[in-house]
Amino acid sequence: MCKDFNNENEKVIRCCICERNITSEDKYCFKLSGEKFICSECIEEISFYKIVVEETIKRKFQQENYNEDYYTEDRDEQKEIVTFTFDKKAVYKEAIKSIKGRDDLIKSILSILKINLECTNPMLKTNILVIGGTGQGKTFIFDKLLSILGVPYYITSSTSYTEEGYVGASVTEMLKVLIEKANGDISVAERGVIVIDEFDKLRTKSDYGKDVSGEGVQNALLGMLSGEEIAIRDEYGNVEEIIDTKYITFILLGAFEGRCKEESLKYIRDERIKKGNDRLIGFSSKNIKQDEYLEKRYIAKDLEEYGMSRQDIGRIGMIFELQDFTYEEYLDILVSSKSSIENAYIEYFREHEIELVIPEYTNNEIVNHAIMLNTGARGLKEAFLEVIEPALEILDDESVKGKKRCIVFPKKGTKLNYKME
Repeated sequence: MCKDFNNENEKVIRCCICERNITSEDKYCFKLSGEKFICSECIEEISFYKIVVEETIKRKFQQENYNEDYYTEDRDEQKEIVTFTFDKKAVYKEAIKSIKGRDDLIKSILSILKINLECTNPMLKTNILVIGGTGQGKTFIFDKLLSILGVPYYITSSTSYTEEGYVGASVTEMLKVLIEKANGDISVAERGVIVIDEFDKLRTKSDYGKDVSGEGVQNALLGMLSGEEIAIRDEYGNVEEIIDTKYITFILLGAFEGRCKEESLKYIRDERIKKGNDRLIGFSSKNIKQDEYLEKRYIAKDLEEYGMSRQDIGRIGMIFELQDFTYEEYLDILVSSKSSIENAYIEYFREHEIELVIPEYTNNEIVNHAIMLNTGARGLKEAFLEVIEPALEILDDESVKGKKRCIVFPKKGTKLNYKME
């Protein structure tokens, strides 16, 4: 019998759905707020749909509240840990054909990557931070090294991302791309490498209000740098994949400069050294003189004062600093590198059946100009193009037919700086 019927027997009670009169014959009814009721027939009719809706909500809840402890064991039992191995000497020999002036860095990076790619204990994996000014070859180095190794990798910029829930890409997008680089094989992607350039652009800017592209992104990266399992979601928020980041190598790059000299990381470090604050983190300096060690190393306090998250800093195992190229290294990059702009133009002229000859004194002038530009190895291209540009007109000049040699001289004013032979 309807529970509320007797209390309302002086009134005509109608179902708010079918508008049928509810009587004492009804097995039950449901009272809504106020004077609204639902009869037993309508309740039975919608019960089936209620069950379907509840099951759908339940499944969605399970997806959104993924229980790591519940799923991890099954996942590990079902999949084999993927590892990569390589010949460090062979990779080094190939790498230095293109990467000049960074021999010691290449050796150190390859040693770390070898462990990261081969280990089956996540405690052995090391994330890397590389500090160097513009034009020092940070992204170039890792693009070349990782392409030689043949592992799935993705080079991206920190400025492409915003905090979850704001306009812009979420940091999990980089994991999606890494999976694509691994041809959709998550197990292979879980041994990949993610290189995040302009990491220093994530410095906290508290004077600008809520910092969704700085501190917010640093916080979002923490789970990945810590090696957690990360849910990859589709555009509707549903979980598509779960990727384990404990074996993914994260390489962070940045110039760590500021709007003025006093805001640069180098200035912060130098000031700390002057004040004698010599508390160190990371590897022991037992066999190194303290002053010498401090001159070469950044510590957590420097990065934190610059505006980086203390939690993120704690997930970085090794910090490398790129020094400016020497004159000889600039010359080596210009003349000997497999990827040099000069060699690329020599080959281009050869395709037009002309031998491009650039004498040593011309190369010296190009290097001097590049150093003056103060943009690192990037300045070599600008300086070289300024010298070679007048000679490009001969490629379509009918009057030089039969001449097979073009000698380029340093550019001086408007005077022609090449000769055909």
